[in-house]
Amino acid sequence: MIKSLLKFIIHFIFLLGYPGIFFLMLLESACIPIPSEIILPFSGYLASIGKLSIVGVIATAILGDCAGAVLIYLIARKRGMAFFERYGKYVFISKNHLRLAERFFQKYGKWAVCLGRMLSVVRTFIALPAGMTQVDFLSFCGLSFLGSVVWCSALSCAGFLLGKNWILLQPYFRAAEFPILIGIAAGIGIWLWRGKKLAVKE
Repeated sequence: MIKSLLKFIIHFIFLLGYPGIFFLMLLESACIPIPSEIILPFSGYLASIGKLSIVGVIATAILGDCAGAVLIYLIARKRGMAFFERYGKYVFISKNHLRLAERFFQKYGKWAVCLGRMLSVVRTFIALPAGMTQVDFLSFCGLSFLGSVVWCSALSCAGFLLGKNWILLQPYFRAAEFPILIGIAAGIGIWLWRGKKLAVKE
């Protein structure tokens, strides 16, 4: 099944180019488990051989990624968890996926949107708890955009640099997530600490 999915993604992007990237990234962010770990590096590889532009690949991926996230955010805000628990099974959304995103969101608050967009699996479902807890729409869009920029740029550029060896990236994606998350969390902590310090001085 994984090999079939890999072939489908490769052929879809190869045939459609930018629209294919946009559509697949939209689906992935709309809780359809299509791995961007394949979409983005392969698109970066196509840019490395001149079939696409790396800037175009990244921009298109970010647009699709954010569009899918906003769609799910709006549905979750209006319908709630019950809707996805009832109908999610038809698009391979399990209750485990929903609970994972919910726990992650509870742990990190609205910053989970930004952090979650940079992590496999979590990124696909993080818009659900954000919508259900009524996170401010503009805050959601901004945080989702930041996370998407990092994720889409990193994976697309990695595929571009590796060229035909882009497939070698897959085993390392999830192994790299934990240190990345720690670094991001530390950066946010320092930013908040400095903000409080400046507020005290004022």
